[in-house]
Amino acid sequence: MNKLSVLAVVLSLVSGAIGHGHSLPYTKCPPGWISLSESVGCVLFHTEACGGYHGPGCSWIQAMEECQKLGSWLLEIYSLDQQDFVTKMAKALEVVNGPMDWWVGLTDLGHEGTWLWQHSGNQSAVSAWAIGEPNGTYTENCVTMAYGSFNYRWSDVGCGTRERTFPICQSN
Repeated sequence: MNKLSVLAVVLSLVSGAIGHGHSLPYTKCPPGWISLSESVGCVLFHTEACGGYHGPGCSWIQAMEECQKLGSWLLEIYSLDQQDFVTKMAKALEVVNGPMDWWVGLTDLGHEGTWLWQHSGNQSAVSAWAIGEPNGTYTENCVTMAYGSFNYRWSDVGCGTRERTFPICQSN
């Protein structure tokens, strides 16, 4: 697929998201970051983290640290509209770079079964779990937005290094 075709796909997906309550003119984002909204700020699908596409992928802790290096944190999703927007962006990146999973800031580390956002410490007010998720026990304490049959819905997984799994960073 040539770059012009990829651009058309991305613009199509983004324009679809704008029609669902998203306003993209928040302009305080650094280059490479995507404007989510003025209240949420900017997001970065950080594909250069942990060695990039050819690296081993990130653990949840590494993903969190990679975001912190940029003065940001793992993404916290506050509404289904935001989940929808982030899903559309992940799908656009999948067209360009192939399938990837994405770390978000949701965890039940230290409080099994109570899912909290790592940065704010708030419980998630929205649920975007894939069917049958969360399904883990004390060994699955971190959350990815997983491609394939999960369609970028949330999946609880172990927090260790995962191939082609990168952070989505958030900054105000």
